[in-house]
Amino acid sequence: MKKFLLVFFIFMFAVSVNLLKAQTWDFESSMGDWAAGTGAASIELSAEQAHSGTQSLKLVQSNTATEINVQNDVFEPMEGDVFSAWVYISSADAADINGLQIFYQDGDGWSWHTGKWINGTDVTPDAWYQISYTFPAIASPMQRFGIQFTGKSGTEADTPTMYVDDITVSPAQLIVVDAEKDAFYDALTGPDDGYLQLRHYACNDNGAPINDADLSAKMWAAWDDTWFYFYTEVKDNIISGKGGASYQSDGIEFKFDPIPTSTANSIFAPQLTILDTADADQGVVNGWDDLNNIPDSMKQYARRLTSDGYAMEVAIKWDAIVSGTEHVSVAVDSVFGLALNVHDNDDLQTPPSRDHSVMWAAHMADAVWNTPAYLGTVKFLADNKVQFIAKNNISGETNPIPFDGTPFYINVDASKDWVYNADKGPATGYLQIKSYAGNDNGFPTNDADLSANVWTAWDDTWFYLYTEVKDDIVTNIGSTSYFNDGIELKIDPQPTDSTQGGGSIFAPNLTALSGPHADSLSNIPDSLKKWARKLITGGYALELAIKWSAITAGGETITPAVDNVFGLAMNVHDNDTLPNARVASIMWGAVMLDAAWNTPKYLGTIKFLADNRLDFIPSNNMTGVTNPVPYDGTALYITVDAKKDPFYNSLTGPSNGYLQIRSYAYNDNGKPDNDADLSARVWTAWDASWFYLYTEVMDDIVTNIGSTSYFNDGIELKIDPQPTDSTQGGGSIFAPNLTALSGPHADSLSNIPDSLKKWARAKITGGYALELAIKWSAMVAGTETITPAVNNVFGLAMNVHDNDTLPNARVASIMWGAVMLDA
Repeated sequence: MKKFLLVFFIFMFAVSVNLLKAQTWDFESSMGDWAAGTGAASIELSAEQAHSGTQSLKLVQSNTATEINVQNDVFEPMEGDVFSAWVYISSADAADINGLQIFYQDGDGWSWHTGKWINGTDVTPDAWYQISYTFPAIASPMQRFGIQFTGKSGTEADTPTMYVDDITVSPAQLIVVDAEKDAFYDALTGPDDGYLQLRHYACNDNGAPINDADLSAKMWAAWDDTWFYFYTEVKDNIISGKGGASYQSDGIEFKFDPIPTSTANSIFAPQLTILDTADADQGVVNGWDDLNNIPDSMKQYARRLTSDGYAMEVAIKWDAIVSGTEHVSVAVDSVFGLALNVHDNDDLQTPPSRDHSVMWAAHMADAVWNTPAYLGTVKFLADNKVQFIAKNNISGETNPIPFDGTPFYINVDASKDWVYNADKGPATGYLQIKSYAGNDNGFPTNDADLSANVWTAWDDTWFYLYTEVKDDIVTNIGSTSYFNDGIELKIDPQPTDSTQGGGSIFAPNLTALSGPHADSLSNIPDSLKKWARKLITGGYALELAIKWSAITAGGETITPAVDNVFGLAMNVHDNDTLPNARVASIMWGAVMLDAAWNTPKYLGTIKFLADNRLDFIPSNNMTGVTNPVPYDGTALYITVDAKKDPFYNSLTGPSNGYLQIRSYAYNDNGKPDNDADLSARVWTAWDASWFYLYTEVMDDIVTNIGSTSYFNDGIELKIDPQPTDSTQGGGSIFAPNLTALSGPHADSLSNIPDSLKKWARAKITGGYALELAIKWSAMVAGTETITPAVNNVFGLAMNVHDNDTLPNARVASIMWGAVMLDA
């Protein structure tokens, strides 16, 4: 019999442990093991009040006592266990309240202990009040514990009511959620045990921060049987809550997949913004979230602003992390899916939205919000630690970005890293090398024939470069690597003291394709380089990283440090058909000549900037010579200096803007003797603002003896802005004039305001050159204007006059027009 009773006691003990440990009572179906104690006339389930869920536990005081108890007997040690509950007392009963207490009794004669006392004056009536207590060590395991309401003396005849909800008994929390870093986290060293560093380069398609001060984060995580704990310290130089939704404001967004082997769209997504509606004076509109999709009883959070950003701390009960029917299996070696997004709204967009985000995931895209195959994997470790594995448990995709504090990272894989999105122009390391940036190897026909976008960066070890090249024919037919499609760099480590020879130039080369005459930075040892290449729509992409220690020339080296400089020229070659030559090259440098390969004075200057960026300065550091070609995406670049611009080399005839007006194309003003007497070549172009024209005129006698401008050597244009509806009269013709020489009867487009024109004139062998640019807004005749757009038209006639001897007439004129008459 004794043996049977012992077994029965052990069985009951085990059952009680299972029922009580880490359990919350929401009173949805029963009262569990709870009972009314002294002074309670009744205990029942009630829907009259409920902190969460639909029912509460209701206790009514008898009219012979001044106290109400709700209590539970448990047969287990409770050292360190946390008991908490929400209590509601109405205003009508407030005058009766002496206080509330959490009590317990141990097995030593049922000794009474007050665990925590709350004065009645500290309890707000008609509101839920949370009370909690952590049990100390008690020698005897048998215990009774609960909550007691005590009334004031003389209130025995009253029958006040107390409601209790969300009674919880659980092990003491590992982490105190107060937006301060707990000592436990000090032992975490990296992703393998629960510590992440999200540097600014760990960005996604929402945008790239400028640097760590703009946006970066340190994160620590832990777990126990009840809670997922998370604490982060975020650097954010502008705190904003102006986003139209919570995920468009500053804060953190979690994406949980409880069962990461499932392909279902099973993502649970709580969020916590740094600001809430209480911070309306700081710009909060409606983009705030306090883990809104989690009941209050199943979450804890705290946040605080810091001198350079903010800190947040969160605890979420595992029971709350549910998606569909999926729950997290909380045990050592179990896993769940997770992605972490930290958003930044710096008020740069209209309407207000995120400008940047840094994140941890397997796939670095904001679409993790509904794509389980993008989430990383978190593994439960012993000792309350977790392992952050940047690999998706469904697809196997792995994110190579380091989260261990590496100062800077770029993945050399011929794909553009998100961090490059923060580069805005040449002054921060981003170049747009358009087709007009050609050199003496030949000019491309257009941007589709050859052009390039180039992004660069640096750290203490590496020089990084990524380029996307437009090239309509990608080949490897050249007899040497530099005759093939690809990029060629010319680097002068010390541009302030170099000789004029090529001995101080280090020249790596990376071709677009592999093959017999390819180059993969072949003059650099494998241990000092990384590179990748691939074909893309319309051309190819190249990416490289070169260690600074590899860049040496004639004993010179580069010291990578802010404000230091080195020399650079960059050639992108194009070979469509020729085995021993290039058909075209575009470049960046101070002097636009291929001879940059052995001429340091042709190289531009690169300056090291903070935040891993470089400044491209198209001036030579020795001579000061500067290349005026823009690299900021300007669609068309023409320098109005009476010199033929490279763009014009791509024009081939009247159908794309190039005319040859021979001596036989004369009108009624007179016939030239031959081409040397008068002939012209004319090149034209346009952009949204300007009409461009450049002409080289053969004229054996260049004079300025005519009594009016149009009797002198020069070019006269007749423009009809709207040729489809004009009358035959001259009222709809705009007529600018540019003479070959200055003087008393010269004309420099005199009917156009200076702000709306650019012009230049020069003598050349056998004649003169004229160049002009006229803003479309200046070309007005009557009420007619020109709209510069593809497929639109305007009327034009072009006269080139020649006056060799006559003050009041021309001896000859050549022209382009529909009718060959000066009229």
